[in-house]
Amino acid sequence: SAILKKLTGARLVIDFRDPWARSPWHDEERDANSFEKWKHDKIVAFERWVVRQADQVVLITQEMYNDYVAHYSDLPKSKFRLFNNGFDPENLIQFDGSEAETPRTRDKIRFIHAGSLYKHRDPSPILLAVKNLVDNEIIDRSKVEFIFLGAVTDHQKHTKALSEDLGLADVVSFISKVSYQKSLEYMANSDVLILLQPVTKLQLPGKFYDYICWDKPILAIAEEGSATKNVVVDRFGVFANFNEIEDIEKGIVFLFDNPDYLVESIRENRQFFNMANA
Repeated sequence: SAILKKLTGARLVIDFRDPWARSPWHDEERDANSFEKWKHDKIVAFERWVVRQADQVVLITQEMYNDYVAHYSDLPKSKFRLFNNGFDPENLIQFDGSEAETPRTRDKIRFIHAGSLYKHRDPSPILLAVKNLVDNEIIDRSKVEFIFLGAVTDHQKHTKALSEDLGLADVVSFISKVSYQKSLEYMANSDVLILLQPVTKLQLPGKFYDYICWDKPILAIAEEGSATKNVVVDRFGVFANFNEIEDIEKGIVFLFDNPDYLVESIRENRQFFNMANA
């Protein structure tokens, strides 16, 4: 795109859904060996060149906007624009959740994570928290279920075995990748939606915008000071520190006991992200 701009004179708008070279997920790869460090250095240089060529750089969270403005402080601040991502209200039309089971008609509170497990998106802290809760009878294992919906890549293939080793086969299940429509049905038939965003503080997972279509509280397991925490807390659900098992336990127990938490707030606050209002 940057080359086409030079050839045609057209204006160039770069839209960062996620950070590129600024992503902390690259740090581990960068430190792996000399080739990865060389590759990372090239990505950093390439991003800087592309950002310089751009007439506008669009960023989708306040945290990402602040980070890029500070990192590229030698460039005009006016080059950068904050434009929040949003949810498609058509999701509510095509499946309004009217057939969804509720805690009153189902004998289990259902926690769902909808999305692939890959790289640093590791559910192990959740599994360890669940193990502690059911073993100590803080939560009745017959009254709760956790569903991880989506692909499990090689980075996280150990998690299924971990779940079995922890004796959670009757509480935790992994369901292979399904269609987008089917994933919406799972969300509508949940009680609590899990948002898992470790390491990075700058972006929101794309599934957040699907989650807020439903009147379901979110358990955001992420980093302190992250965009995920700042958006979810007091608006869409509760936060638990990814690095603290006890904190995750508290979040699970609270939402197990309060599956209708913030329902009215969710309905109101999701309008800020409604693309029909853009």
